[in-house]
Amino acid sequence: MTQYYDPDSRSIKRVVYTWDDTNDSSTSWEDLTEWETGTGGLYTLGAGDPITFRSEIKDFGRVADVNPLCSVVAVGTVNIKVFAADNIDSSSQLPGDPVIIGGQAQTLQGVTGRYFQFLVEVTDESDALAEIVSVRTDLNSVEQTESITGDSATHGGSQTMRLAPLTREYSKLTALQGQGEATQFIVPLVTVGSLTDPTQARYRVWNLIGGTVDSSTVPGIIKDFVEPSPKSISKLGGANGTDNHSKWGDYSIYLPDNGAIRFDGGGVTTGDFNMQAWVKIETDGGYFFKVSGTSPSFDFRVKSVTDSTGVEFYYSINGGSSYVSMGTDTSGSDFYYFYLNKNSNTLNLNVGATGVTPYISNNNWDMSNATFEWGGNYVGSGDYYVDNIRYSDITRSFSTPTAEFIIDSDTVALVDVEAQSEEFLVPAVTATDAVVNLVVRGLPKLVSDDDGNIVEQTS
Repeated sequence: MTQYYDPDSRSIKRVVYTWDDTNDSSTSWEDLTEWETGTGGLYTLGAGDPITFRSEIKDFGRVADVNPLCSVVAVGTVNIKVFAADNIDSSSQLPGDPVIIGGQAQTLQGVTGRYFQFLVEVTDESDALAEIVSVRTDLNSVEQTESITGDSATHGGSQTMRLAPLTREYSKLTALQGQGEATQFIVPLVTVGSLTDPTQARYRVWNLIGGTVDSSTVPGIIKDFVEPSPKSISKLGGANGTDNHSKWGDYSIYLPDNGAIRFDGGGVTTGDFNMQAWVKIETDGGYFFKVSGTSPSFDFRVKSVTDSTGVEFYYSINGGSSYVSMGTDTSGSDFYYFYLNKNSNTLNLNVGATGVTPYISNNNWDMSNATFEWGGNYVGSGDYYVDNIRYSDITRSFSTPTAEFIIDSDTVALVDVEAQSEEFLVPAVTATDAVVNLVVRGLPKLVSDDDGNIVEQTS
């Protein structure tokens, strides 16, 4: 099918042949008895072939909810297709399938987009001539609004999902907002259902009153008390607060298999320091403490082995599998005092109140990039508890503490568990009915009329 623009009538028409237009094939026009069944390579004009008009791409200026409108003056049956996109390229046509296919007497939905393009198709009836005389397009984002007040029990649907009784029709809902009237027994909360279907303006009313008070005291998260500036301290694996096995108070840090507390490297210290803690060995395995660095590379670890006579502690240097025994603590303590002290070229370590003490010298490690790790059982399995970890930027003499650690002027970090006490109302949240005030907003109803035009209906 071929179409052309007729300047005399200022319209788009189709090219139509008459019987004497051509006579250059083996079968002449004069030999044909029926137009539709002609043979011999002649052009066949089929009834219903459309002529078309495609508009330029229209830029609305922003992505918005829009009613695309189009009116056509034509001879024949009109069908309008609308294309939409949020972005465009250098092409003169918008890609993809049409978001609207008009037809006749159809209810259409509004469209979200920034760029729009219209394709008008006009078909003839039987062998009549199709013609497009004019096309007018518009993009309308003007919304209509209505307010609704009433008892939700009188609205459609059910108590689990009500239908707002709209007095207007919409092509696209953009908002449904509501609030309920509180009474002695109902404190309503209005929630909105899906807005995609403008014929289903759904909402729900919940009752929030009533309930019981839940009061509980639970171990809080691991607290990091830091002065004067924060250090990077993180939990790994299942490390968390627990209300069992504490040295001071009611709570300690639980370090299960593959759980750890890590003081990350990077400016932890550049000089002497002291680290103190209380450690309980629930089950032996791997190691429960490690300090490592990269300048130069070093790796220092501590582990425990429990037998019938007590707990024997070991250490290793530079990650070796060969551990050096520090001796056995036979005090029978639940928690053992851990003391690590760096003083110039000497690193001192004590574990246990009875003085299981190795003396490690000539290890002037640069701790400026050191990482300290409690737990860290990645080479074995074991459960440990730690109560209070205090890291100081001074050296302290060894003596078994008689009270919980505090933050003093030399404390860099104190890691511990605090209790959290919560008391809150647990409300009864059930579907209910109440007097509600609703505000509905959206684009007016969009239809393709009997002539194929896409228009709004605001009545």
